[in-house]
Amino acid sequence: MKTVFFIFAFACLMGYTSKAQIAPAFTDSSSSISIGADGQFQSNAVPHEFLHPFLFGGFIDQPMKDNAASYLKADNLLGLEFGGSLKFNSGIKQNLLGFSKAFWGLEIGTRFLSFSNYSSDLFNLAFYGNNPYVGENMALGGGRTNTLWFHEISLAGGFQSEGFGPFDRFELLLQPSFYLGIQNIEAQLEKADLLTETNGEFINIDFKGSYSISDTTSDPFQFNGFGGGLDFEVKTNIGKSFLALSVQDLGVISFKNQFNYELDSAFTFNGYYIEDIFNIKDSLTDIASVQDSLLNAQEGSNTVFLPFRIGLYFEIPLVNNINWGTFVQYRLIPEYLPFVQTRIKYQTSDELFYAALSGAYGGYGGFQAGIHLGLNLSGVSIELGTSNFLGFVSMKTQRSQGVYAQLAYHF
Repeated sequence: MKTVFFIFAFACLMGYTSKAQIAPAFTDSSSSISIGADGQFQSNAVPHEFLHPFLFGGFIDQPMKDNAASYLKADNLLGLEFGGSLKFNSGIKQNLLGFSKAFWGLEIGTRFLSFSNYSSDLFNLAFYGNNPYVGENMALGGGRTNTLWFHEISLAGGFQSEGFGPFDRFELLLQPSFYLGIQNIEAQLEKADLLTETNGEFINIDFKGSYSISDTTSDPFQFNGFGGGLDFEVKTNIGKSFLALSVQDLGVISFKNQFNYELDSAFTFNGYYIEDIFNIKDSLTDIASVQDSLLNAQEGSNTVFLPFRIGLYFEIPLVNNINWGTFVQYRLIPEYLPFVQTRIKYQTSDELFYAALSGAYGGYGGFQAGIHLGLNLSGVSIELGTSNFLGFVSMKTQRSQGVYAQLAYHF
């Protein structure tokens, strides 16, 4: 959890990235330098009240545990995304490398992604122990987690054209990226069962799973992974309507020095209750009777495909200064629902200020209601917002939250 907190703090200091699923943000082709941050978490089960202290090191009391447990499902999902970057864009040039109305840009950033699922029994064992489940078999299997942290260096290039076929304006952007991998963790419990005998005299655990890790977080100048990827965007205007298509994170990272473990074991514990599954490792050595165990461990390399995304956004005017837009996104991760966000946006005629309200559903979360604000003064713009302000209003019931901020200078 300290790693997650460090990522978020670094992102807040480092910059802004439009990668997270918070708002339909596309590359600005005007001359600008921008800095900011974003982050979000989503769950189909555990509410904000529980997730926030769990992720950032707060105290979780008994009522918070009980409230979170009341929302558990057969399959529970949790997604985390934090990111930051510093961006430069040259703006539209009349002639650039032989292209008229072309532009280029540079981006340096960091990103943290984590997507997990877990059973309700695994949650209950972690936060209640096995004592309340004497005489019951707890099904802990079927869970998995994938965590990825990397830096990226991107060079963007594109061009703009007016009167391109049926389009009043057409803009294309290509952004190849170089990745520096810091952390990759993949874990899966294919099966895991825990039985506590009724009289409490013994516990049987039978599990089979795998675990892989490559981690250089202790040294900020060391990288175990290298890779590359490509993003591209197409934006166009038809009359006063705006349409944009983006494909992001088409890339791979190859991690070296990856430690891979496969474990198939059965244990018997005599007269022992598990109070905290995070702190039983030392005790197991002394009291566990190993009936059957097979551990395969090897060091090697592992190629990780980034969970790429496809997004489509369209916006049409309703009345003076008020537009309506809809953002649709799909991401290639297990059990991800298509994310749909629709918004009403008001912008002053001089583009000095805008405000938008949004409603969304999908991803790893349920319904979300967002607020988005922007201000532009003498070439300096500020944008900030939240994908779900309900997460601040009702922390006991809401199961997702996302915030972002950007500061840009347009020259």
